[in-house]
Amino acid sequence: MRHSASLGLIILFFSVIVFSSEKTFNVVIDPGHGGSDSGAVQNKIKESDIVLQISKKILNLLEQKQPEMQASLTRAENKFISLEDRIKKNENKQDIDLFVSLHANSSVSSSVQGMEDYKQTDQKKKSDSITQTIVEDLESIGKSKNSLSFAQNLQTAWTLSHSVIRRSSFFVVEKTEYPSVLVALGFLSNPLEAEKLKSAA
Repeated sequence: MRHSASLGLIILFFSVIVFSSEKTFNVVIDPGHGGSDSGAVQNKIKESDIVLQISKKILNLLEQKQPEMQASLTRAENKFISLEDRIKKNENKQDIDLFVSLHANSSVSSSVQGMEDYKQTDQKKKSDSITQTIVEDLESIGKSKNSLSFAQNLQTAWTLSHSVIRRSSFFVVEKTEYPSVLVALGFLSNPLEAEKLKSAA
């Protein structure tokens, strides 16, 4: 029940973002890994399978609860997709307002637990034009602020015992032109969290 409530709160946070804008809000959910790249594997549980199942649940909830939102997945089956293709804009993703990449963690210690949200680093682009540099800085600040805001909201909604927000240069976070967050939902190496992540509830 606690996890159902958590997903409900996450949908509520999506709706707050949607209603703050007059245009359609487009969110892309990215189930990490896939195909030959299974990600972390613990006790025959594959990260790529877990995050795909969770991504589909989130997509279904958004379609039911937020029909005015345009939501899509970078992959809907167990197949490999390059990092470049995951963040690429195509005919179905013209204006991306939020990109959420879902993953699961693993550690050599079974006691390590919790959720980790990764936002972009504060690296600055280099430009020959002072005006362009200012524009790029403002765009970077806005993207970073929105990424952090979503990460903080998600952290509040989730019910794991420990969660942190970090900066990272992960490709799918750093190379996007829109607000983006990489969410490591929990540790497959932790027995309790692994059971929660693989359960339908």
